Amino acid sequence: MDDTPWVARGHSRETTFQRNLTTPEEIGAALRELAAQAHADTEAEGRPVFRVGLKVRYAPFFPRTLSRKLPAPTHSLQEVTAAVLALASGLEPGREVRLLGVRAEMVMPDDGARRSSTPVRGRV
Repeated sequence: MDDTPWVARGHSRETTFQRNLTTPEEIGAALRELAAQAHADTEAEGRPVFRVGLKVRYAPFFPRTLSRKLPAPTHSLQEVTAAVLALASGLEPGREVRLLGVRAEMVMPDDGARRSSTPVRGRV
């Protein structure tokens, strides 16, 4: 059995909305809030973000996920938010949105343990 502690690869935040979001302004505001929450989680660990992801579920139920590697790992909320909003520019205009999610993937710690792979929960 491997006793290496589990290390989070990233943090995600998502929201299912009570009513569909219908305007780019509503979607942008929701994404800014979700990006700030995911970023705060990564900052609590003190690790930079190297990739962001966007999850969207259009109404009634059409899911889509997008992700983008950042030019360089960053601790900047502004860079993380800008990358998420850039991903959102690829969303289908005029489609109502029921769910949004933001993922911030972090650089793995360089502590000498498991440099070549990420520990996975529940694996032996």
